[in-house]
Amino acid sequence: MTTNSLFIGYIQLALATIAMLLSTAPYPSHPRPIKPGRTVFWVGGAQAVLTWVSLFLLLLEALSESTPQDLAPWNTTFCVITATVQFDRLLDDSSRIWTPYVWSWVLGICYENLLIWSHLNGSFDIWSYLRLIFAVCKCVGYASYLACLITSSKSHESVPQADKPHTPNRSTIDPDSSGYINRTAEEEIREVGGIFPWLKKFRIFWPHIWLTGDHWLQCCLVLSVIISVIEKYLAAYKSSLLSRLANLPNEAASWQEIRFPVLALTFLTLLQSNVALQNLRSWLWMQYETSRNRRVRSITYAAIMRLSSAHHRIGNSAAIIADADRGEGVVSILDSLFLTLIPGLASFVVGSHHMVQICGPFVILVLMVCWILFAIVSRRMTKGLLADGNSYTATDRDLTLHRHDSIESWRTVANYNRIQSEIRLNTVKGEAVDKDYWTYLYTWYQKSIFVESILLTGQFLGLMLVVHYVVYGKSTVGDIIAYPTYWSMTTRVMSIFQQEWPKLAQKLQHACYLRRLLELQTSTREGSDSLVNREQKDRGKQKGPASLELRNVSFEYMQGQQVLRDVNIRIAPNTTIALVGGTGVGKSTILSLIVGHLRPSKGIVLIDGRDTAEMDDFSIRHQVKIVEQTDRILDRTIAENVRYGKQDATQEEIEEACRKACIHDDVLRLPKGYQDKIGKNGRQVAHNSNFSGGQRQRILLARLFLSNPKRIAVLDEATSALDTLTEASIKRNMEEVFKESTVIIVAHRLPFIKDAHKILVLGDEGKIVEEGSHKNLLGRKGEYWKLWNNEVGEARTT
Repeated sequence: MTTNSLFIGYIQLALATIAMLLSTAPYPSHPRPIKPGRTVFWVGGAQAVLTWVSLFLLLLEALSESTPQDLAPWNTTFCVITATVQFDRLLDDSSRIWTPYVWSWVLGICYENLLIWSHLNGSFDIWSYLRLIFAVCKCVGYASYLACLITSSKSHESVPQADKPHTPNRSTIDPDSSGYINRTAEEEIREVGGIFPWLKKFRIFWPHIWLTGDHWLQCCLVLSVIISVIEKYLAAYKSSLLSRLANLPNEAASWQEIRFPVLALTFLTLLQSNVALQNLRSWLWMQYETSRNRRVRSITYAAIMRLSSAHHRIGNSAAIIADADRGEGVVSILDSLFLTLIPGLASFVVGSHHMVQICGPFVILVLMVCWILFAIVSRRMTKGLLADGNSYTATDRDLTLHRHDSIESWRTVANYNRIQSEIRLNTVKGEAVDKDYWTYLYTWYQKSIFVESILLTGQFLGLMLVVHYVVYGKSTVGDIIAYPTYWSMTTRVMSIFQQEWPKLAQKLQHACYLRRLLELQTSTREGSDSLVNREQKDRGKQKGPASLELRNVSFEYMQGQQVLRDVNIRIAPNTTIALVGGTGVGKSTILSLIVGHLRPSKGIVLIDGRDTAEMDDFSIRHQVKIVEQTDRILDRTIAENVRYGKQDATQEEIEEACRKACIHDDVLRLPKGYQDKIGKNGRQVAHNSNFSGGQRQRILLARLFLSNPKRIAVLDEATSALDTLTEASIKRNMEEVFKESTVIIVAHRLPFIKDAHKILVLGDEGKIVEEGSHKNLLGRKGEYWKLWNNEVGEARTT
């Protein structure tokens, strides 16, 4: 090869490289995007065909007796990538901007003209004539591109700029937006503009994967990856030694010449075994993996607990836990990355080096063909896999929820003789899961067949190159023996993707839920030092009963379904207010707004004149203590359940609170007393005996008494399950405990609230129909008087 032709070859390589980079770069924004016309489709397809044919001609030339330039494989490969990527993107969306490629077309014209000039000034053979013909055709194709662009620009055939997809970010996401957290992966991909921007969103897991702050475990991770890479290099070196051993016995004059390969091979086998590197890597990885999994589980639990009340109110607890558990599979994706993909890339580099040595530079053509086709097939089938995987995930989730729901509601199912129908429904849902799963696998197997066909074809072409080099004395028979190992190493990454993709796609979809949990702006912000310091200052100021006001408050659970409309309530400090009214008038909703579980759609809630919207949840709940209808007893001991009201309470304080709640004697009759563990919601105590509804309610009241609310106490049907005598006794204790508190009571049993300072009778949409004391309202003979007569009777109306 002359110096002049070598110089031209390097210029062509530079032009082809720059054109390839321009073609694979992301689409930039453009003020006036040009829509490619029909001609561009034909030109793009023709360019792709011409470059691929050129590539295969070069392969055939490499298998002939003549030897082309060493730079030719690189130049041709880069040209193939350029044409293929451009045409693939055109097929993907014909309305995308084509102006970013204008410089790659100019470079393409320069490249092909250089190729034409070099051939016109050189010797001619059949291969030179073919390359010249294809160069002229491709040069015409690039010129046609430019002509189409100029014509479209003159005719102003512009494409309206698509609106930029709105992507929620962590500072603006509404924590009550359950629709955001339950979106499908497809919806997100469309919003962010592609799969790669979508994958970037998973960077939120990195601090928990890298174990920020723990240098020892970071070292364990790095060392594990390094050892995995070393193992791949040793595997390649072993193949090289085997190749030498295959050649040496016929040439060796003595044992000394084959001793080193044999001993080295034995030593490497020992080094790669469980005796050495494998166990060391496994031990280091287990150190890292155990801590990482524990941290991910901890952040998952913290993310769920910090969700707003709306999520916990709307969401099914079994579904939340199941989705979060599946989402933890994101860590296993990193396992594949660290222990499989990175070592696989190392295998590719080492294997490619050895492949070039035994097959020549033209093997790069074969490898790049495989990679290009693999990338296109994978990208085009990704959308189908995600869609099928999303359907499978949804049906599988539905099956899991059905099982949780029917098992948890077993008594109801049994009472209505619906056990067999639930079993049949479970079978139907299971069949739907299987159907969606097989649809998903069918798509994956299609991709698998394409990829395997590509790899087998590439392996055969590479083998032909090795044989060609052996025939002409450039390689040895031992190289043919080593070739399968080297080919396996260079294509290992593709095989990894092929094997791991079904699991990877599912895990990414499952991880979406957990990722969105972490993205949400949580309503509890206890981690902020400034907030903690502010709360410590506020606690010193927050003494004595508080005033409370709802000013023009409106609320709707769903758009268009108004629950409260322009509600105005003012409660003075150290007063007791009762809310009464029919079912669904918004009593419990008002209490949830006061406690901060809900936020008003309109209006404000004020505590001592301060808007609760400007307060974090910790501050609100530090001032407002509540017993709700839906309050639950935890699956812990009785003492632990009561101590929930005051974490540092002594045993004496716990027992005193239980005496006030009239539950102390019942607890002492249990075998372990206060140390007896309560089952789920108090339904399993002391050898399978259950607490009654009234006993469970008294445990909740004991918890409230122990918290000793000095600001605001809220009771939502807190004594609905108690008998009359017990309720009267507890009422007297309440008056003592809450004598210096602002108290808000919701009750359907009117005698319990008749001593309140003010009673508010609510109508539809929270409208105050009547307000006043018990005696005053009875004297009016209005709505309250009717409610009292219906419950107590006219004889007791005084």
